[in-house]
Amino acid sequence: DINSGVGGKDHGNEYFVLTQDLDLSAHRWEPIGRGTQSSSHHSFHGYLDGQNHVISGLYVDESTEKYSAGLFGNLSGDVKNLVIKDAYVKSVDNGDKYDGAGILAGNFAPLYGFDPITIENCHVSGTVESDTAAGGLVGKNSYAGYKDCTTDVTIKGKGWAGGFVGSDFLGSYTNCTTKGRVNGHNSVGGFAGCIEGGSKAERCISYADVVGGNWHVGGFVGYYGYLSDYEMCEIKDCIVYGDVSNTLAHTLMKTGGFVGTNAGGKIQNCYTTAEISVADASKCGPLAGFVGYDDGGTTIGCFFDSTKNAALNAIGDTGTAGTNEITGLPTA
Repeated sequence: DINSGVGGKDHGNEYFVLTQDLDLSAHRWEPIGRGTQSSSHHSFHGYLDGQNHVISGLYVDESTEKYSAGLFGNLSGDVKNLVIKDAYVKSVDNGDKYDGAGILAGNFAPLYGFDPITIENCHVSGTVESDTAAGGLVGKNSYAGYKDCTTDVTIKGKGWAGGFVGSDFLGSYTNCTTKGRVNGHNSVGGFAGCIEGGSKAERCISYADVVGGNWHVGGFVGYYGYLSDYEMCEIKDCIVYGDVSNTLAHTLMKTGGFVGTNAGGKIQNCYTTAEISVADASKCGPLAGFVGYDDGGTTIGCFFDSTKNAALNAIGDTGTAGTNEITGLPTA
């Protein structure tokens, strides 16, 4: 129904439950809500309760069509209590900044106005491969809220690559955890590649190791930005345990143990145990234990592991200096 594109078949205000585990390994899965966000917004707008059942063997390859890729291509409804195990999701850039690739969904966005989407108690594992926004749970997120969700993933991305979400706008994340490894080019982070708008993250943890190859690389988020028309982004009580490396040898690499670039966002009571490594430290910068490049950010009550990173300051460099209280203390 949804992929037909026929009006009124988005199943809004309808409720679905999963009554048993599903093995999809014999199929190439066509995403529910298949297509691109801008040109064919075929989106699931109902409610799905997985009842903690497991979907295994999910195989999605939208690289020929260049569509949003995941169990859902475009999702505008609520999902809870769902497990997706050992998935493989692939897509390629179609030039549309709204599309992405993630195991649960390529693109989360409200169908009508700004009605919020809630994703709760969802857990995914597998591999996501894309040169557009690539995330473990979701590629591109707008307005959705996530609670008590986990990812254990390998991300093979390019720009906007993160272990939980590739690119985020006005989202919220509470008690969410990511594990695995994130490889990308620019705007790469263990939890999120890019977070901006008035987004919030609280009590989230990234165990993912991060490998970047360009600007904005961080243990939690690569690029973290405040937009003037929205309230300030805030990351609070979050932790990074994975390590961070950048293969780029350049004076503007902007790499940090928690965030690559903080462009006006607020970070409070967070810490990172990441070990920061680069190909050639003499050619690399800004490079730091916590914030690679600060451009008017606010960082309060945070610290990094100065034993692992004895040669690094808390902040690598500043554009417009913000308010920063970061302590370089060894962690237990």
